[in-house]
Amino acid sequence: MALNKIFTLIIVLSIFILPTSALQEKATVQSSVIAPQWSEFCPEQYLDARIRPLNEARNYLVVPYCTSTKKWVKRVNAILILPAFDCRCAEIYWENKISQENQVIAYWLKRKSMFEASVATCASAPIEQQAGCYMQVRQLELQRQQIAVQNMQVQLQSINSINQSIQMQNINNNLNNINSNLNRVYY
Repeated sequence: MALNKIFTLIIVLSIFILPTSALQEKATVQSSVIAPQWSEFCPEQYLDARIRPLNEARNYLVVPYCTSTKKWVKRVNAILILPAFDCRCAEIYWENKISQENQVIAYWLKRKSMFEASVATCASAPIEQQAGCYMQVRQLELQRQQIAVQNMQVQLQSINSINQSIQMQNINNNLNNINSNLNRVYY
């Protein structure tokens, strides 16, 4: 009889204790799974970036004197353009600069949307698979980061080689000018 009571007590305890410990383990697994944040991968200046319209370039001009219109120009905001610059040239400069910035911002916005889609996919996965899924998202973003750095290095190398060839061309032009001037002097 006592054996039956002990056996019944063990069964009752196992019915109530095991499920709560399994729930605690599940809650512990769920609380230990931390989703990656976009701020871990995106440079700070592009976290809240937005594409700017090109006509916004005019807001960045302070051109005290426009050489094309021969008038003093009042523009308020950030940067002083030397009066030697034509005001239209200054606008073109800022339009190009904003266009280049918009290309970079578009790149980061595209990456952000892909990242958010990946994180949403992981969040909808079963709890047991979320940690592995988030790890894959982190690895994918780190690979994208490395590819971006490699592409930037290639671009810098090509820019440096172009600059070197321009410098060599300028040196050759200067040497040719010196030779032609020397030929005029001696002949």
